[in-house]
Amino acid sequence: MEIFAKSDIGRKRVCNEDSYGYSISSGIGCSLFVVADGMGGAKAGGVASRIAVTAMIEYFEANLKKLSDVNAVCEGLHRAVAHANQLVLETASQSDAYRGMGTTVVCACLVDRHLIILNVGDSRAYLISGKSGTQLTEDHSYVEHLVKTGQIDRAEAKIHPRRNEITRALGAIPDVQADLFLYDYREGNRLVLCTDGLTRMVEDRELFRVARKEGNPERICDKLVDLANRGGGLDNITVVTAIL
Repeated sequence: MEIFAKSDIGRKRVCNEDSYGYSISSGIGCSLFVVADGMGGAKAGGVASRIAVTAMIEYFEANLKKLSDVNAVCEGLHRAVAHANQLVLETASQSDAYRGMGTTVVCACLVDRHLIILNVGDSRAYLISGKSGTQLTEDHSYVEHLVKTGQIDRAEAKIHPRRNEITRALGAIPDVQADLFLYDYREGNRLVLCTDGLTRMVEDRELFRVARKEGNPERICDKLVDLANRGGGLDNITVVTAIL
């Protein structure tokens, strides 16, 4: 497996509120990749996203990394995100500067030839296999709700005035609800985790094209970040890519 990650401030922000991390298992065991996009002001957003990533990885390494039972790992990831949510809430309550902060999170876990995806918010995971590409997550956002209920179409969603409004985040409520998906993957598939600083600027078809064309994860990350900045770079841009 080859892995690379890149985070960029973009062209409009004064600081980077995104965070990422991963824990790779050698031999028997599983591996975890995490991306988070903080909110609540420059300082607080970055704190929230770092807490989420660190908490997820620490919980994973302490409790899940050596597991090979898919169901147990799925249950453990739900506990991990609940733990991360609690830490964000506790930190926010300790300082006025952090009050109201929150973060999205998306993580991918590889175990026993299965791919487990968990997300809260609108950071995404994609899997590219051969000539096909698939978005593995569903955005928890106001415009996604409008699209799913038939009130607007995808083109309208891209320009909707409330397109940046998410409906779930770590740090929002004590009992956060995370979506979990289970997929199979094959050797050579490309996995991409990213924040909306990429997906708002780069169309899915272009993301798939780059992931298929470029020969290694570093080139994929570099190219995608460059495309997002060329498209306007309106937000921080974070990409984690693995060739499985």
